[in-house]
Order: sequence, then structure tokens, then C-alpha cells
Amino acid sequence: MYIILGTDQQEYGPFDQEGIRRCIAEGRANGESLVRTEPGADWKPLAKLPEFRDALAAPRLVPPAPAPPSATPAAAPLDSALARTSLILGLVSIACLPILTGIPAIICGHIARNRIRLAPFRYGGSNMALTGLILGYVTTCLTVLVLPAMLLPALAKAKANAQRINCVSNLKQVGLAARIYAATHENTFPTNFTAMKEDLMSPHALVCSADSSHTRAANWDNFNETENVSYEFLLPGVKESDALGKVVFRCPIHGNEAYGDGSVQRGRRGR
Repeated sequence: MYIILGTDQQEYGPFDQEGIRRCIAEGRANGESLVRTEPGADWKPLAKLPEFRDALAAPRLVPPAPAPPSATPAAAPLDSALARTSLILGLVSIACLPILTGIPAIICGHIARNRIRLAPFRYGGSNMALTGLILGYVTTCLTVLVLPAMLLPALAKAKANAQRINCVSNLKQVGLAARIYAATHENTFPTNFTAMKEDLMSPHALVCSADSSHTRAANWDNFNETENVSYEFLLPGVKESDALGKVVFRCPIHGNEAYGDGSVQRGRRGR
């Protein structure tokens, strides 16, 4: 029987010859390993023992290298909630509500892409955020460009209607001033607009709001019938009784007509 002295100065065994040969084959002992056959005997290298020379000369059995631990695939980063939100808002902006959802899609997309850039292993969904950004920008830009074009005709029509209504109001004021003048001048209408300055509070009413070729006079002192009047005076100096049922004032722009009885009919013309 044999005792082996390990490199840690500890004694291992006892081993028989087959045990020693197995230790040599497995690389746990070599020619320099110290052994002794009985307690108190001298330690001798294995190379000095002739019974183990063939075992020391034989190639050692190399134990197979342990298989490396299988690499656990890293968990894929979770899609960013903001990236999904940006994509959803972008899709909704294409279908409807472009302004209400397009701008939030842009904001969420930018925030999501910034988070993904700073922490790519924590956040994912960069493509979703980019798609939401693109959809948001497209719908917002289209809305900014197309919506005014769609609204301009409606705004222009609303402005024209407001100007026509204002023109009717002006003619009513002018017709009333003419009748007031006639009441104090033997039921005779004035011969011109200037004659009504005592009965018409302001010369502003003599200029149609749609007329760009005439300006409104600040007051009667600066009034000029050539420059500060839009309306036509068709029956100057006529008797009030003779003007009943007849057109006394007319707007050449809208075709609105003021009659001798003070009524005003809206015309069908207009710029």
C-alpha cells in the first residue's frame, strides 16, 4: 500500500498500485510526487519506483474540459410605453383629429427616442417611436397647410355676408336721415349728401365696408362727396310723396336699394 504526500503537505491514501496508476493517469500524481509504502518510511519520488515507470511514461488521460455554461440570452428590452403611445396617436391622426393627436404623437415620439438612446438595454420600440413621429409630423404639416386653404372660402364668404349686412345698415341710416331732412324741409329730400350732415350723425355710413375705392371721412368738416361716398343718390330733391315705392339710394357694389319709405331691399349683386 502507498501513501501520497500532496502539494498541500497532506497525506492521502492508502492506495494500491492500481490506485496510484489511476492517480498518475488522471494527473493527480506525477514523477515528482512523494510516496512511501508504510508509516515511518522515507518519502520517495514516484519516478524512483520501478513499478510505476510505465505508468509515468504513458500519456495521461486529460479529463474533458467542462462545458461552458450555456449563455442565457439577454432579455429583450421592453417596448417603451411612450413609443407605443406615439405610434397609436400617429395612426389616429391619420384617420381623424390630426391636430389633437398629431402634436402629442410628436412629443411622445421624441421623448421615447431620447429614453431609448440613453438606455437601449432597458427601453425598446425605437421603430415604433419613429413611425409615430413621422405620422405626427405629416398630419400636422398637412393640417397647417390644407386647413387654411379649406377655411379661406368660408371665411371670405362670411366676410362678404358681414359687409353686405353692414351695407344694408348704412342705407337704412342714410334713408332715415333723408326722411328726417324732408320733415323739416317741406317734405322734400336733400339735393346731396352734404345737406344731410345735420341729420346723419357721421359720414362713415356713406361708405360701404366692401368699397376699397372710397375712404371714410373722420367728420363732416373733412367730408368730400367724391372721395367719401360709395352710394348713388338717385332722386335728389324729390318730394317724399313722389319717392314712395321708388329707389332713392343704391349701393353699386352689393345692389342694395333704399326706398323712399325708408325700407331697404338686399340686392343680389356682390363682389
